[in-house]
Amino acid sequence: MTAGRFLRHAAAIAVLAAVAFPAAAADPVDKIAGYVDGSEFVRLVGEDSVSVEINFRGALLRAVTRFDPDLSALVSGLESIHAVILTLDDDETTEALRAKVGEKYRQLAGRGWERLGLVRGEGQQVQVLVLNDEETIRGLVVMVVDENEKQMVFANVAGILDLARIEQIGKSMDLPGLTDLHGATGGDE
Repeated sequence: MTAGRFLRHAAAIAVLAAVAFPAAAADPVDKIAGYVDGSEFVRLVGEDSVSVEINFRGALLRAVTRFDPDLSALVSGLESIHAVILTLDDDETTEALRAKVGEKYRQLAGRGWERLGLVRGEGQQVQVLVLNDEETIRGLVVMVVDENEKQMVFANVAGILDLARIEQIGKSMDLPGLTDLHGATGGDE
């Protein structure tokens, strides 16, 4: 399923869910362990640069799963899924985003997040961070700056995480950055 097709499907479900479960929008997202706000990337480059954005959390996320049983198994235990894909227009924007990714990494590391993977290649930088407690992974952040594709991806998944399941969600939503966690974390194929 392509990101555009998924978003159309998800938007319709979200509207139905919001009507059926009006309290869904009231969940305080900033209180969710593992939630990271990526809006600073959008503010840096402007709303016109957003090519894809999804936001599902709390009761709305649970309501969406009632309409799509296949999705229900994938998102079990999750509290929030947020992703944004930005179009990079010029070198100045790309450098500003690279700097912002570095700043965000330092900010998260200072709050207990650990780097799970880092990939630097020709025109590409990928950072994967996790927030752990004693027994589980509580949050995942993926930040990708890809000069070749002229995109910046920020993705955050919060809740009790299974990385294999998160990779499946990335593939089903066609979200860069979540589609190859296995490779980014140094796992064997």
